[in-house]
Order: sequence, then structure tokens, then C-alpha cells
Amino acid sequence: MSQNGFEATAVCRNDNHHPIEFRAVIICGTSWDSTGDRVTVQPGKRRSSVGRCSQLGTGVGGVSADVRDL
Repeated sequence: MSQNGFEATAVCRNDNHHPIEFRAVIICGTSWDSTGDRVTVQPGKRRSSVGRCSQLGTGVGGVSADVRDL
């Protein structure tokens, strides 16, 4: 996972034998928290999800991933 000012990226690799879905969960300093688009990751593949904080706040405070089995 990485962050740069007002944008953050979560990268997920699927080591399972079935598809999974995930999205970036962005903690924004003084503005509302944000999420990236949900992304489906096939077994053995890697994908990323990007989220952005409002320019009215202080930027990204942290990033994590919300993962679920399909």
C-alpha cells in the first residue's frame, strides 16, 4: 500500500484458488474517509485500487484494504 498527498493505492495479490474482491480504504485527515473502486482479483493475479481524499482536508492519514471472497 502506498500514499502520496491526497491519493492512496492498495495492491492485493490473490493466493487463493478462487476469485476475491477488494477495495482500498483511505483514512483522510480532516475530511471524510474514502474508498477506492471494488476490484476482482483472479487466483494468482495482482490488482490495485486507488482512492482519493478531498482537497479541502489534510490528505491521506492511512490506507488499508477491505477484502472479501466471491
